[in-house]
Amino acid sequence: MRRYITAVLALLAVLGAVVMPVRAEAGEGAGALPRPERVSGVDRYAGAVAASVAMGWRHVETVYVASGENFPDALSAASVAGIAGAPLLLTAREALPEVVRREIVRLTPATVVVVGGELAVSEAVALELSRAATGATVTRIAGADRYEVSRRLVSDASVGAVGSPWLIAATGRQFPDALSSAPVAAQLSSPVVLVDGLEAEPTAAETALLTEMATTSVLLAGGTASISAPLETALKRTVLTQRFDGVDRFATSVALNATFTEAKIAYLASGRSFPDALSGGPLAARFDAPLYLVRQDCVPQVVLDDLTRLAPEKIVLLGGSLVLTGGVEALTPCP
Repeated sequence: MRRYITAVLALLAVLGAVVMPVRAEAGEGAGALPRPERVSGVDRYAGAVAASVAMGWRHVETVYVASGENFPDALSAASVAGIAGAPLLLTAREALPEVVRREIVRLTPATVVVVGGELAVSEAVALELSRAATGATVTRIAGADRYEVSRRLVSDASVGAVGSPWLIAATGRQFPDALSSAPVAAQLSSPVVLVDGLEAEPTAAETALLTEMATTSVLLAGGTASISAPLETALKRTVLTQRFDGVDRFATSVALNATFTEAKIAYLASGRSFPDALSGGPLAARFDAPLYLVRQDCVPQVVLDDLTRLAPEKIVLLGGSLVLTGGVEALTPCP
């Protein structure tokens, strides 16, 4: 509750009395920042397990599992898992990676939530998950497309994220804007719902979701290339709408993290690939920490500036040295 109140106050400070666009601007210098540590694995599946282990849980009530081969279902799942304090594990469609199976066994969850239909996670994998989590209930959240899966997940009374007046809307066509949202979602108990960013107005299903969730405010993740200006205008007719965007995906991640007024830890993940940021989102949420997107071999100045603002005691890189090179480890500014 204390974290929620702090985040709300920070958000209100960002919103101010008038709804104005938030745009991140680069400043000067990186200041004295700690040398980063790493959380990684030999592949995306082991990396997700490493993030799960780093959360520090010996047992969890719920584990979320989504495709590691494609991003849409995991975008909303990361936010819901972050709100629940649960890990998000990734799987191949046809077979459950052994490293993931062992983590399921270790965590002894009461519920395993498979996010996505059988084209994303096969029934064979669902069966493997059931065998690994002995006695657990395996629940699948599926839909006709990525948008319906997202809506069904966030609004599910048992494994979703109901109870906040806010929703974070992100495009389901691309992944960058949603990647930094999981820790923000956890701060505000405000899940990420995917929309078709090219829409000119909400669909009937999206309008129904806003009513069902009793939503009063929608936070838009990304610029007008991600979520159209006409869609924003249409939403403003019924809910308070605020856009968090920057000149690129890296600055947008900084804009989203404006709700953080302090942080002991900060996480950095690739803005060019999705797996590490997705499974790392709930980890960052676990420690009330922001997650920033960076380039493969350097850190954008706008990110360094925001790290200096928060002055974390620890910085953690999500992913191995092929994903985030020594240049990121050295916090080298991008040219």
